[in-house]
Amino acid sequence: MLIDKYLPSYHFSEQHSIIVNSIPIKVLSAAVHYDTQSDYLFKIAIILRELPNRILKKDNTQTIKSFSMKQFTCLEKVNEQEIVFGLLGRFWEINYGLSPCQHTQDFISFNQPKSAKLVLNFHVTPLKHGKTLLSTETRIFCIDKYSLRSFSYYWYLIRPVSGFIRHRMLKAIAKNCQIL
Repeated sequence: MLIDKYLPSYHFSEQHSIIVNSIPIKVLSAAVHYDTQSDYLFKIAIILRELPNRILKKDNTQTIKSFSMKQFTCLEKVNEQEIVFGLLGRFWEINYGLSPCQHTQDFISFNQPKSAKLVLNFHVTPLKHGKTLLSTETRIFCIDKYSLRSFSYYWYLIRPVSGFIRHRMLKAIAKNCQIL
């Protein structure tokens, strides 16, 4: 799979899938265009995640927007079968600690200490009777021991919420395919 090209080794991962009553090209398109901000539970989770930053006013810049898929960089898409997104930074920090990633090469060459790399993919597999298996996987690679320790604490706090949101996202994508 394409995700292996960008993060073959990782410390953390999460996988989810759903069978969708639609053809692969339509399913992948719905996944790519899914807006996380359309889910009120996602918005609530992000508000709660960002609350300490707002209370402590650690981040005074007006340009940083609430976290969403818009912060991810599309690394590569293959034949209407899989798309991979990347994110770089110190995700456990109060303001997410995101590092710039404009291009695929930025992601590949990133090696900043006390940071991590994250990839997220959507993969479609055609099934019988016009159905499609939509899978998503998230992988995180921590650059050093400091980031591994820091991310470990963060991961065990957010993983249950992340999994719940991922299930909701896949269901919404499946529903959107029936509308398209």
